[in-house]
Amino acid sequence: MRSMKYLNVILTINAGLLAILVWTQVAGRPVVAAAEAAANDPSPSGGIPNASEQRKLMIEALERVQQSVEASNRLLAEGELRVEVMNFHEMPTASGAAAPPPVAPASRGH
Repeated sequence: MRSMKYLNVILTINAGLLAILVWTQVAGRPVVAAAEAAANDPSPSGGIPNASEQRKLMIEALERVQQSVEASNRLLAEGELRVEVMNFHEMPTASGAAAPPPVAPASRGH
């Protein structure tokens, strides 16, 4: 008799916990609405990615990069692009003055 009461209590608690688990999973995101939104979403984040569209976008981006590099090479060849290499602390600041020299690290006295 006592074991039947214990079994009923445990089964009731188990059923309650299962109901709470199912409710939190379903109530958090409606299953039907999420599936419908994913089907109508044209963005790459929703659904299966389109590999041919991705390749097309990558090729277009690479063509733009190639055009930019070719333009820079033309400017270099014509002498219109000047490159000057200098140390960071010698670069002029916004006010026109040279930046202060770097601070030497403090020596450790042992």
